[in-house]
Amino acid sequence: MTKWDYMVVIVEWEQGAGITSVTYNGRGNRPKKKWLHHKRHKALKEFGEAGWELIKIIGDRSKSPELLYFKRPL
Repeated sequence: MTKWDYMVVIVEWEQGAGITSVTYNGRGNRPKKKWLHHKRHKALKEFGEAGWELIKIIGDRSKSPELLYFKRPL
């Protein structure tokens, strides 16, 4: 049976600044990061390359915060 590691990414949009404040947990991850709106796909790609699979999104960019749930095998 596969055991999973989970990570929650909390995205708080700074209106008009084009920057997001990102907090996330999970083994071996830094606790805080900044994303530019137009480079969000690059950050998500980095998570994927580290083995994380996006499994759920709660919220959207019109409301802050937005929660992104990831998992990867241990």
